[in-house]
Amino acid sequence: MYLVSAEQFQMCKLEPKLSPLPSKKWNNKERMKKKSAPQHDYDKWIKIRKKIREKDVTRNVKIKNIANFFKQVLPKSPGPKIESRDEISTTTSDSCE
Repeated sequence: MYLVSAEQFQMCKLEPKLSPLPSKKWNNKERMKKKSAPQHDYDKWIKIRKKIREKDVTRNVKIKNIANFFKQVLPKSPGPKIESRDEISTTTSDSCE
């Protein structure tokens, strides 16, 4: 902390603040130069693959959430009636004769 007299402190308050320097406007050529070197195709593929995997993970999570919701909301159904093997064999042998 600096010790400043009251008169100097008042003078600092009264001085007009300097405006920031004007920003430099970039034209398209300078922007093109500013960009990094062109990426190799493999590097592009790595980025795309990462995005695809992230989307797959989020999609799978959403599907699991929907499945859990349906399990809670929908009533349990007994499912299709499965005949025993004996009934299947007798019905097939009768129809063949």
